Amino acid sequence: MRGPLPAPVRCAVAHDSAIFAARSMMRPFASQLGFEREVVEELVLVVSELTSNILKYGISIVAEDETRPFDLAGSLRDGYDAHGKLDPALVYGRGGIGAGLGAVARLSDAVELVPHGAGKRILVRRFLGRPRRGSSPGF
Repeated sequence: MRGPLPAPVRCAVAHDSAIFAARSMMRPFASQLGFEREVVEELVLVVSELTSNILKYGISIVAEDETRPFDLAGSLRDGYDAHGKLDPALVYGRGGIGAGLGAVARLSDAVELVPHGAGKRILVRRFLGRPRRGSSPGF
């Protein structure tokens, strides 16, 4: 049986330095929960992407924002955003290549879009007992 859970962490996101702060908080937090080192680094990428999105799109942590809900399934595909397929000629200078939420989904066990007031919440889950990618009992 594991010891007591670590205290929740919070990170105010108002400047680019918050990306580093959130990443720095995630490592010990995820480690204390019992995740393996590789998974800890995957979760660091997830929190980094979500923090970056907060700075770009006005999401507050617990990942909710005031923009209208969008097609999550479409947005999880690389090269797409909330409005559909990205024009490759317009990607430069856009602030992203349309791969962020897809990366979040690949490194997580569940991603859910929940309407919230006039905006939405994006809920991301990662479970401790998840098999490692590429693991096989035969190898």
